[in-house]
Amino acid sequence: MTYPQIKSLLVLLAVLVSFGIFGWRVYQTLWLNLRRGRKAFSIRQWGERVKGVFVYVAGQFRLFRFPVPGLSHFLIFWGFLILSLTILQAIIEGLIAFARPDFLLPVVGSFGPLALLQDLFAVFVTGAVLYALYIRIFVDPERYRGSHKNEGVMVLLFIFTIMLSLLVMNGVRINFGDDPLQTWRPVSTWVGSLFAGLNRGSQIAVGETAYWIHLGVVLLFLTELPTGKHYHVVTSVFAVLLRNLSPRGQLSPAPEFDDEIGVSVAEHFSWRQMLDFYTCTECGRCQEVCPAYNSGLPLSPKLLILHLRDNLNERGKVLHARNGNGRRQAVLDKPLLGEVLSEAEVWGCTTCYACDQECPLFIEHVAPLVDMRRYLVVEGRVDSELQDALANLGRYGNSFGQSERMRARWTQEFEPRIK
Repeated sequence: MTYPQIKSLLVLLAVLVSFGIFGWRVYQTLWLNLRRGRKAFSIRQWGERVKGVFVYVAGQFRLFRFPVPGLSHFLIFWGFLILSLTILQAIIEGLIAFARPDFLLPVVGSFGPLALLQDLFAVFVTGAVLYALYIRIFVDPERYRGSHKNEGVMVLLFIFTIMLSLLVMNGVRINFGDDPLQTWRPVSTWVGSLFAGLNRGSQIAVGETAYWIHLGVVLLFLTELPTGKHYHVVTSVFAVLLRNLSPRGQLSPAPEFDDEIGVSVAEHFSWRQMLDFYTCTECGRCQEVCPAYNSGLPLSPKLLILHLRDNLNERGKVLHARNGNGRRQAVLDKPLLGEVLSEAEVWGCTTCYACDQECPLFIEHVAPLVDMRRYLVVEGRVDSELQDALANLGRYGNSFGQSERMRARWTQEFEPRIK
């Protein structure tokens, strides 16, 4: 077999395996777990929802409270979209290398302004990634505490490698005169000049190595998406499109399951709440503005979502397993309230909604907390002072335990008299 034939076969196998792993992991998390969740709120106001996708996903509006990190993420996001066409080009090029090794996608291979935009965005994304690595490794702000730092660094290195390998691939092709848009690629031309002194065979080896690194990292990144915080690449559009548009503070009716009120296991959350668990980017913006966290209480809105996601995954795997065993039962017997989350975490929330307001992707933290509190109240697992306040509220209509007739007592000394 010739090298182009081997290349096409290997690319086909790699694409099938990576897309297969990606699809299986999405099926295991989103499909199997979300379908166990209860029904969510009615989804209407589609005009407002679509507008939100443009403003908050495409425009990244909520990210710019931190201007420089917001700009960095904006460039990486749009770089991903604009350069995705080059990834498609690499895949198709490899698949048909045995027949047309010089294949170019229509428009992508002939439209000069797009080639210039891609060339420049490769540089913009590289700079944004270097800045993000600096923030994560050297600055390491408080809001990242508890996030999966190593995973974030690994993905940033993936993106950095994808950008560099793309520039090397294009540069070598320009050296050979195989790129009809080489005058539109100034950065790639400069990168190619670094290898211009090598003989043709060595340059071919450099170009092919860059190709395999480029494609391999892209496909590896794809398989890793459903396993961590970068799952929001898949879920963010749906999270914003299907966000809760009810007035802030308006709670849904208490969920009931077989005469049990509130949420005591992960499957009792709504499917929309579960989608939030998989959408969290671990940016820590919610944690930074949380008064409970900042006052030293054990609650972190970010860690709350991460713990719920981990528990949902853990329970989902054993519920889907056909054969039962001791470990399976141990997972199912692990209490959500008391082991996965402490009761102090659940009661620490002030329900101020600062976390919901700050989240770039509209993740709801307060609603699941309230649903778990409802279960604790019915079970009588509340602080004694809170229990007295709730009893007074139910009996007298106020938390002070005072009769309605005492309500206007403070007005008795006023002249003229207030009726």
